[in-house]
Amino acid sequence: MKMLHSNAGSSAHRHRLISANYAGNGTHRAFASLELRMNKRSLTAVLAAVLVFTAFGQGSPFDGKKFPKFKMTDTHGQTFTNKALKGKVVLIDFWATWCPPCVQATPYLQKLQDKYRSRGLVVIGANAAEHSADAYKNGARRFATKHGLKYRMTVGNDDLAQTLQVEGFPTVFIVDRKGIIRRVLVGFGPEEVPVWEATIEKLLAQK
Repeated sequence: MKMLHSNAGSSAHRHRLISANYAGNGTHRAFASLELRMNKRSLTAVLAAVLVFTAFGQGSPFDGKKFPKFKMTDTHGQTFTNKALKGKVVLIDFWATWCPPCVQATPYLQKLQDKYRSRGLVVIGANAAEHSADAYKNGARRFATKHGLKYRMTVGNDDLAQTLQVEGFPTVFIVDRKGIIRRVLVGFGPEEVPVWEATIEKLLAQK
């Protein structure tokens, strides 16, 4: 079921957050699922957190497909598109500042960027679904500054998240040098890092 959507004509802005731990293939991860509706007049938020256990199905309809064309804006106001990433291995992390597992993942993402930057890895934080106008505009920048994050942080990615059918945060897309999605992972636990790293190593070795 698609959980992230934008409805500019709706009369209210609602944001439902479910933080969950789930077991799958013997691992323990956490994710946040969400529902978002927006209008032009106001931004209000309703957050509800519950703890649940569920099995997460493996695979994604986007595995093996070209990453869609995009135009992102980073926290410095600079815009870029897919063309700027040509020939790079890219990890794109869809996240939000209100999402605990997203926050937990960020230092690991920074370590991956530091370790593999020279070999052609680009890590992008794709912030989306923030719960206020201020957080939407400034939340990712403030968070990155506070926590010393140096990988590229972008804002306003709700439409791209919807295109990619992002249903939970964090959702990580790992893309090869030709722009093909090679792995999609939802949720985060420290045991995810070796999976990310093994995929990145494999893709960096391909020319």
